[in-house]
Amino acid sequence: MEQSTVRSLRSGPRHKVFLPAEAEFGQARHRVHLLDLSRGGALLHSETPPHYNDHILLLAGPITRRARVTRVLDRKIGIAFVAPLSEEELRDILEEHQTMLLHHRERMAMHDQSVIR
Repeated sequence: MEQSTVRSLRSGPRHKVFLPAEAEFGQARHRVHLLDLSRGGALLHSETPPHYNDHILLLAGPITRRARVTRVLDRKIGIAFVAPLSEEELRDILEEHQTMLLHHRERMAMHDQSVIR
């Protein structure tokens, strides 16, 4: 499928994130990281990736969503949600990401100040 066709099938823009999450597949729960997110799907990283076309359950902060694996390349997994995220659900996850970034920056600033002293 051409790249322009794939883009037109996505629902909404992709948002770059880096959030820990979990995914259930292969009768086990696996730690994953969300790398990007849209209303229609996400890009994940997993040390133990599922197989192409597998169905997974994504548990990411305030949402739980069923999805189908649309791409597996090394440890990066593209998924399409069975039901798209609402604008509110997407906003909640993006706000969680911003909060984590803010806390990380605050910790780094405190660390930098203690190293300088």
